[in-house]
Amino acid sequence: MSYAMISFHKETDSRMIFRMRGRVDSNNAAEVEKELLESRKDHPGKCMTIDLDGLEYISSAGLRVFMRLRKAEQEIELANVNQEIYNVLEMTGFLDIFTVHKAPRVIDVEGCKVVGRGGCGTVYRIDQDTIVKVYREGFKPEEIEQELQCAKAALLNGVPTAISYDVVHCKDGRMGIVYEMIRSDTLSHAYKTHPEQFEELTQKYVAFVRELHENSLPAGIFPNLKDVLHERANVMAEYCTPEEAALLHSLVDEMRDATEPIHGDLHPGNIMIQDGELLLIDMPEICVGPGKYDLVGVYRDLVTWPGSPIPEMRQKAAVSVDMEVEDILKIGKRFFEIEAGSEDEAAVAAFHHQMKLLFSFNAVMSVAQNFDSLVPMRPAFVERHLRGVIEPNEAALREALRSL
Repeated sequence: MSYAMISFHKETDSRMIFRMRGRVDSNNAAEVEKELLESRKDHPGKCMTIDLDGLEYISSAGLRVFMRLRKAEQEIELANVNQEIYNVLEMTGFLDIFTVHKAPRVIDVEGCKVVGRGGCGTVYRIDQDTIVKVYREGFKPEEIEQELQCAKAALLNGVPTAISYDVVHCKDGRMGIVYEMIRSDTLSHAYKTHPEQFEELTQKYVAFVRELHENSLPAGIFPNLKDVLHERANVMAEYCTPEEAALLHSLVDEMRDATEPIHGDLHPGNIMIQDGELLLIDMPEICVGPGKYDLVGVYRDLVTWPGSPIPEMRQKAAVSVDMEVEDILKIGKRFFEIEAGSEDEAAVAAFHHQMKLLFSFNAVMSVAQNFDSLVPMRPAFVERHLRGVIEPNEAALREALRSL
């Protein structure tokens, strides 16, 4: 006996989402179509998403329902499609004319070894060949999917990153990305378990960052850093004077045009070691531009935050990098001695002064990101970093930006 259940699930600003359960065949296809069209009348002007999570079977009669709905709709999206239904849609060519999202795999990380922890979530080892980066609550599915696509594109374009497989759901409700990681560990964990290798690991860390920035990526695949920063300057214009907004834009323009990869978060918790090779696993902010701009993020994570007098900032660094603050500062000190090319105190101090100016510039731009938690921080960052650091040191900052 055929049965099908159609229910209205929820409505967003642009979409109405229905759930379809059971089986759709010639016995009930007409009834299913009628029910969807009737429900559609209550939500005019919105695109339709049909969640097929509970759909067990669909015949050619059911597929024709989708086709007729498509003629009446601007766009139809089929979501949470299981593998069997996906195979049917693929064989019949529906993937070419519909937006189709496969149902993610469900995994259980309970009892799995924790490989690393960071600001975005926790990395678990699933088995000897794979790990999963499980995001903390609050990350949207589209943000996680975007990171997956960035990771795949980065790999195909020569960026040293792990092979990424798919987005998964965990039984506790969180989402994650699965990576191939045979015999791997995080750089943070390597520092903690092999303190005798501190110098070797730090030299390898610096070399990895430098080699990363020797790459040149094709234009148009990843966002351009200067475009991103100009957009953020527009956001910050609401919180400063027109002259200060113009200053931010002009500072962005000091940077050279380039297509070197910029990861944005190159701390040891986001770097894996696999058979002696360092690989990236965290890609939400990858863009292109002058590669040395990445050093600003490293300075933030290894020097500014862990060295902050504010306990919350030190704790943020410890969680993000997954190390004790004292150990993070030790890595930061040695990393930037190597990067400065000298252990001479005056040379290192000059280098740190330049990095502090770049950090303040980046801090003002970072709070312009589209996160609700950052909005209340914007006026304070304008006062502290823009007016307190950038404006009094404008000439030096311009030179620092040109040198990237």
